Amino acid sequence: MKLIDGLWQMTRFRPYALIVLAVLAVFARAVGFSYIGLDDAGYTFRNPFVATGFSWANVVECFTNFRHGGIWMPFTYMSYMIDMDVSRITGMQLSAWMHLVNVLLHALNTVLLLFLVRRLAVAAGKNCDSLPVLIAALFWALHPMRVEPVAWIACRKELLWVFFTLGGLVFWLKYLTASVRNAAAKSSLVLSFLSCVAACLCKPTAMCFPILAGALHLLLRSGAGVDGRKPGFSAPSVACYIAMFAVAGGTAIAAAYSQTHVAGQEAVALFAAPFHHRVVHALSALGFYFRAAVWPVGLHVDFRIVEGLIPLDGVANLIVFAVAAMIAVLAMVYVWRKHCPGAMAACLFSVVWFMVPVAPTLGLFGSFGIEAHADRFTYLPAMAIVFLVALCPMLDGAVKRFSDGALFKVALVVVAAYGFFAFRQAGFWRDDYTAHLRALDCDPGHPRAMVHVGDALCARVKDFDRGIAFYRKSLALRPREYVKYRLAYALASRGRWEDRQEVKRLGTEVVRNPSLDQRGMMLDALGTVYMAEGDWETAIRMFEASIAAPGRFWPKGSTKRKLDECIERIR
Repeated sequence: MKLIDGLWQMTRFRPYALIVLAVLAVFARAVGFSYIGLDDAGYTFRNPFVATGFSWANVVECFTNFRHGGIWMPFTYMSYMIDMDVSRITGMQLSAWMHLVNVLLHALNTVLLLFLVRRLAVAAGKNCDSLPVLIAALFWALHPMRVEPVAWIACRKELLWVFFTLGGLVFWLKYLTASVRNAAAKSSLVLSFLSCVAACLCKPTAMCFPILAGALHLLLRSGAGVDGRKPGFSAPSVACYIAMFAVAGGTAIAAAYSQTHVAGQEAVALFAAPFHHRVVHALSALGFYFRAAVWPVGLHVDFRIVEGLIPLDGVANLIVFAVAAMIAVLAMVYVWRKHCPGAMAACLFSVVWFMVPVAPTLGLFGSFGIEAHADRFTYLPAMAIVFLVALCPMLDGAVKRFSDGALFKVALVVVAAYGFFAFRQAGFWRDDYTAHLRALDCDPGHPRAMVHVGDALCARVKDFDRGIAFYRKSLALRPREYVKYRLAYALASRGRWEDRQEVKRLGTEVVRNPSLDQRGMMLDALGTVYMAEGDWETAIRMFEASIAAPGRFWPKGSTKRKLDECIERIR
């Protein structure tokens, strides 16, 4: 304990070095991981305005294309463009470089969090060099729920918007605590606004930035601070608030349009589910987050939502939410009865820090996606625990006892245990197969996970029997055209007589109207079947339509080779 206390106290840089090393120890293994089938390819090497790297035309496209992937995030797409160019120039494997960037961003965000908390504690007249703050920051950084945003390439948007948000709040705090509003202070104000804009361009959830800035402002006004001065609302700060809320409003409009007008899909309603259903699902999601923060078991990719009033595992989650809400209310009542305004302000700030960023993901303001909840949605909200530990004056006595007693050792063991389980959890994100196999272990009835496991079995190990079985089970649970087309492609690849007859039954409508198959997979399967039966002209027609399919995302080489063989046969 004395050694760690010495590391904390010796220099102001040691805590940051310690926390970065801990992050790298847990998450560095992700550099050797591959891609996840959900969004990774669609955001990066299969994205037409990203795959060719950084260019003016691609930058314009990512700013003006509001429909790709159902999310408008131009800065995130630009970061992927840079990844493509760096990989080409250095020769480093693209997936390895992208994972490395994610890990480093997480380490940087942890440093920014600790820096912001310490600066805020100084501004509030608190001790910024307490060991519990470091332990709380490590708890956040090494928690198993951080694995998803770090180990999933498609979660770059989460890491980036949080990076700019934390950086912007550091500049905002610098402006608010400046003793003289000189040019340097105004520069901090401008940099804070630019950070707000950058965060919103990384992910629309950053529309919460001005509310977090306002909460920080009110927190400082609730106490006199070390210099006895409370930051007021100056004309420049009010103007900055107005500008930030304007940016947030524009971002909200762009997000609503992107989510309801996804490229390649029909437009959907913003509020598809009834309001009372959305409320229950939101409370269930909050219950899951509270439970997983303490007991992070059963975490996996792509938590799904089910139709109806009570969502998947909803009863247990609702009970957890009710218990957590009761504990929070009792704690607030206790603080209020103790007449401790500083503690009340710290508690309210922590509640706002958690609830405001997570609110857009709960479905209350729009029925987006099919996910009931996701670990990545708590990336910034979960930082609330660090602020509470650092800022609540009612914890001062506990903090002193913590540093000298057995509680410190227990906390250190707990954080180490969470780090170990995060390290283990990261192993499930090695590739698409392991990620979705883990999802099936936790949720055996997950139709989309079955499709991804089937894809991996058919494409990687050529185990068509098991892959086809997964496709059939997925279709039985949730019929989808794209799953039927994948099944047909796997059947054609296996090539038995009964498989060919089934492919023709599945593709009857596509034979009559090839435009129904936007991805070209059913067309390729039909061409393979007709080729095997010697119907060269029909096979040629199917292969040509497959190659020309507007939504085709997979390589065309094998289809072209089969097409050339059919043409040679006719000649």
